[in-house]
Order: sequence, then C-alpha cells, then structure tokens
Amino acid sequence: MSKPGTTCPICAKEVGVWSIIKAPLPNLIRCEHCNGALVYEKNSWSLVIFSVVLYLIMVGGMLTIAYLNLETIALGKFAITWAISSVLYWIIGEFSITAYLRSKEKLIAKKDKISPSKSDPL
Repeated sequence: MSKPGTTCPICAKEVGVWSIIKAPLPNLIRCEHCNGALVYEKNSWSLVIFSVVLYLIMVGGMLTIAYLNLETIALGKFAITWAISSVLYWIIGEFSITAYLRSKEKLIAKKDKISPSKSDPL
C-alpha cells in the first residue's frame, strides 16, 4: 500500500520524487501522470523558509571563510569550489525536503485546499 505522501489523490498513481524536486515550491507540485495540481495538506512554508535560511547561512559561512583567508587562497579556485559546493548543498537540501514530505505529509488535490469565499452561495 502506498503512503499518502506519495500517491496522487486524483489518479491514484505514485507521484515520483522528480515531480516534487522540479516544483519550485511545495504548493506547485504536478502529478506526472494526470498533470493534476497537488499540494501537501499541512502548510509547508515553514519548511521552505527554514531551508532557505539554512542555505544562506551555509553560503554566507563559506564567503566569510574566504574573506578571512583572502590572502592565502586563489580566487579562481575558490569561486569554482564555492559554486560546486553551493549546488551540492542545494541538491542535498532538495532531496532531504522531498524525503521528509513524502514520508510525513499527505498529498491532496490543490482545489481541495482552497476554501470557498464568504460570497459563494451554499
């Protein structure tokens, strides 16, 4: 039996890891089978904010270390190392967030999450 965080509620097929990773935000996920708009039931903005802050701290730390050792490092080699490290940090973060969302949260259709406005008739 599939977990609720891995199954599309529209077509009942498994939503792959790549669908979650390629979505720019957790509320812009699309099922690769039916192209349905999906979102995780609980608000995942706190997870996004946490991961962006953590990423900025790591990148800022790398730049601080470079600034403090500016006389002893080759700037070109550092730039390449910094770029590669930044991308690796981002990829590790993406896969970590995806693993967490797939194991702990529940996918629902995006239209189910939108609450009706007060002016709509019953």
